[in-house]
Amino acid sequence: MKPAFVFDGRKLLADNRLADLGFTYYAIGE
Repeated sequence: MKPAFVFDGRKLLADNRLADLGFTYYAIGE
């Protein structure tokens, strides 16, 4: 899951909740 790495970087910038939801949504989308 290379996309996960990108989200990991955004997780630091965005709030933990926002990143968590975005990562989950993206994972389901893929």
